[in-house]
Amino acid sequence: GFHSLSPQTHAPRWKRRAELRGLVPRPEAQYHASALTARRKRGSGGFCSGLDSALTFNVNDVEEAVPIDAAPNWDMPPETAIKAYDYLHSLSRLADDGREIHNAPQRYSSKHWWANLKSTWGCNILAAVGQQLFCISLWSLFVAVLYVKVPKIPSLPALPHSLLGGVIGVLLGFRTNQSYDRFWEGRKLWGKVFELCRSLSRISLAGIDADTETYETIQRHLKAFPVALKQHLRGDYNLAEFRGTLNGPELNELATADNLPLSVCTSLSIAVSEVKRMDVDLQSGNSILWWTLEDQVSKLAGVVADCERLVRTPVPLSYSVHTSRLLSLWAATLPFVLVGSFRGWLRLLTAPITAFVSYSLFCTEELGHLIEEPFGAGGQRSEVLPLGRYCEALQGDLDATNRIKQRALRSMEETRITQEEEQAAALEAEAEAEAEEAQAEVEQAEAEESQMDAFQSMIASAAAGAVADAVAEVVADVADAARAANDAAEGANGVAEAAVDVEVDGAVDASAGVHGD
Repeated sequence: GFHSLSPQTHAPRWKRRAELRGLVPRPEAQYHASALTARRKRGSGGFCSGLDSALTFNVNDVEEAVPIDAAPNWDMPPETAIKAYDYLHSLSRLADDGREIHNAPQRYSSKHWWANLKSTWGCNILAAVGQQLFCISLWSLFVAVLYVKVPKIPSLPALPHSLLGGVIGVLLGFRTNQSYDRFWEGRKLWGKVFELCRSLSRISLAGIDADTETYETIQRHLKAFPVALKQHLRGDYNLAEFRGTLNGPELNELATADNLPLSVCTSLSIAVSEVKRMDVDLQSGNSILWWTLEDQVSKLAGVVADCERLVRTPVPLSYSVHTSRLLSLWAATLPFVLVGSFRGWLRLLTAPITAFVSYSLFCTEELGHLIEEPFGAGGQRSEVLPLGRYCEALQGDLDATNRIKQRALRSMEETRITQEEEQAAALEAEAEAEAEEAQAEVEQAEAEESQMDAFQSMIASAAAGAVADAVAEVVADVADAARAANDAAEGANGVAEAAVDVEVDGAVDASAGVHGD
């Protein structure tokens, strides 16, 4: 924590730690040392003002508060330092007294006892018991003057007041403890409101993706719930505080409600019930999500009941009245005891002593009355817990959650668009590949067709050649047969001619023989 460091003691300690041990300090420590160096340069008074001075220029421009040889540059960038400082200041919205929680001396320190003592006359508790103190002081002064004028009047013994003082101390202590318990119970209940609203927002952010309208409805009613609870506990009724949070129909529905926070819880339950009908395929998962959200809404309704218990069950009136009466009587009779301790005009000291004792007791009693109603009561009693600041802080947290959701939705949309573009590019590439493959198949088919035509031509030509060869062979065979037939015919003719010749020769010979004969 920044508030735990002191410029007079811890800055040299960082330097010694770096030089003797050779350690590299953390980035926040290095930035803190730079801020301290800037504070010493500017001559500012407080540590926070030193940080403000350090943020007005570049942190890297200041002299190194912790020089380290051959060490990496651990200086925090100025924009990061500003964000860190703003974040620390933003935490003050959660401080119940309105002071900055990261600056302890501003809240309380024994060094400021004189300032605290000087502010006694301006405190609210003294103003609340001023009438009582004035009456008791005036009465004690009258008693002191009376005893100075008439010294023969006997004073009261101190023993009864001593015994009764112990009883009054026990009553006031018990009264104050009971009041503080009520105050702390109220603070814990509002802490529960923070926890449940943040959990509902976080679970709906992570679980509801498809139905954006349901998520936005839940977020609107979560932002309206702390305002509705604040008005309900304080007895206020101001629908203008819901403008900008709820839409028109929701605001009209809230205007007819008798219990504002319970009406918001009912609307939350109706909005959460839509989760069960988001996706039929994920029915079991949606049922679990609905049950989780509805359980958180039920706990919110339980917080409303617990807060109503504090408001509707105050400290018993008889207890407060009895304590007030007893204290008033004790303080009124105290001067009759104190005058016996003085003589002459010194008895006038009874008035300031009685006033101081009465101040201590009446202020303690008023402190119990002040914190017993932590939520206040409209214009009649101011609130002890800053409910308005609680509402703003919680709404700011819900807005931050909503911004995370919007960023997640934008990221999902960008991812979806990127995936669609990648799918489109893949489909286009696949289509181009298929077109190229089809073109290759067409070319291959044309090549195969040309090859088939050539093959068929070859077959046809080969078939034609074979037929021609066969015809030629047949013709040659026919020719050979014809030639053989011709040769046979010629042989037959030769034989016939030979036979004829023989016969002729025989006939000639025969006729010659006949002639011879």
